[in-house]
Amino acid sequence: EINIATGTEVSMGDTLATIARLMDADVDYVVDPERLRPSKSEVRRLLGDSTKLRELTGWKPQFPLEEGLRQTISWFTDKDNLKMYKSDIYNQ
Repeated sequence: EINIATGTEVSMGDTLATIARLMDADVDYVVDPERLRPSKSEVRRLLGDSTKLRELTGWKPQFPLEEGLRQTISWFTDKDNLKMYKSDIYNQ
């Protein structure tokens, strides 16, 4: 088992706030109670460790999160790219 991760953690709220800032958008963070981690869950945080992958391959993240989000936003806001996006396949 090999994790591909940055070794840093970020909350969904912080991720949304970053995307909203990069897109200059006003958004609300809505929590679905059905999707919350159970209070008695043994998992409190999700933080991937890619040490094994780095040791085996030399891999490291190419971009910090904000730059990756910036490039993703740029791709999805280009109408020519959206023509190639297959939402019927990726959103199942």
